[in-house]
Amino acid sequence: MRAGEILMILGATSALIFGYLTSVMTMRIGEIAFVAPFRYMALLWTLVLGWAVFDELPDGLTLFGAALVVATGIFTFWRERRVRLPGAKGP
Repeated sequence: MRAGEILMILGATSALIFGYLTSVMTMRIGEIAFVAPFRYMALLWTLVLGWAVFDELPDGLTLFGAALVVATGIFTFWRERRVRLPGAKGP
């Protein structure tokens, strides 16, 4: 491995660690209703980058799982919003 390749790997590793840590800190501090859509965008970016970089399309089971995760998040967001509305009946 050449020095330039090692530097690129170290740079990518540093960016990944920084991104992960800031994401975790945001999840701890931020309002979940605001932060959650960014988590789902990560899923979308993963699918797009998998296609663009590796020329791989997700199979049906992967798409079903991703849709299930997103649908669960949307339901949770809807349910929490209903619970917080004044006069709304909670579950």
